[in-house]
Amino acid sequence: RLQPDGTLFCPPGALSFHETMVLVGHWEDHGRLRWEASSRVVLEPDRSTRGAVEGAVAEMPDGRFLMVLRGSNAGNLALPGHKWYCVSDDGCRTWDAPRPWNYSDGAPFHSPSSYSTILAHSSGRFYWVGNICAANPEGNGPDYPVYVGTIDPERLLLQRDGLLELDACRPDDPAPVHLRNFSVYEERSSGDLVLRMTRLWVDPAGHMRGDAHRYRIRP
Repeated sequence: RLQPDGTLFCPPGALSFHETMVLVGHWEDHGRLRWEASSRVVLEPDRSTRGAVEGAVAEMPDGRFLMVLRGSNAGNLALPGHKWYCVSDDGCRTWDAPRPWNYSDGAPFHSPSSYSTILAHSSGRFYWVGNICAANPEGNGPDYPVYVGTIDPERLLLQRDGLLELDACRPDDPAPVHLRNFSVYEERSSGDLVLRMTRLWVDPAGHMRGDAHRYRIRP
């Protein structure tokens, strides 16, 4: 976001500030794509100090599109840290106002300012993969544990039943780990979910260390 003087807006204590849009592509007769920008998804800094970031988008069975967003409370830890969501019923062209993303039974949960993703499975289920933490986060962390769970296709919220912890900070880890920026796909031959992620930590010299891991989840 630009300020009136043309400089970038960034709230105190935040790394950056973002608004989100979706590009909708249309194939034209000559084989080229024409792009259309959606309405902006906006979270003001009194709700998320880094705005609306890294939207994970999926089309639900009834044709609505769900977007789950990363927010942040960096610089204002009095704010609750969680994921946000908004919905489009016109093919991603316009989005309603974002609100906190809760469990489908209405209960809230904490999540740091971190990436998450949605996978549409061949079974018809929609899986969300992301970080859920036990207490209110501090900006980006703690970005562990990492969970996989299913989305209620009617309420478009995360189902608490069946939520599975994939990995967490372990007692023998040399330092607190960072479990984020993963990739996940469905293996066609088995239907398994395969997640690839590096378990990162910072050594005493300030260097990032870690090894790449592969996780296999059998639905």
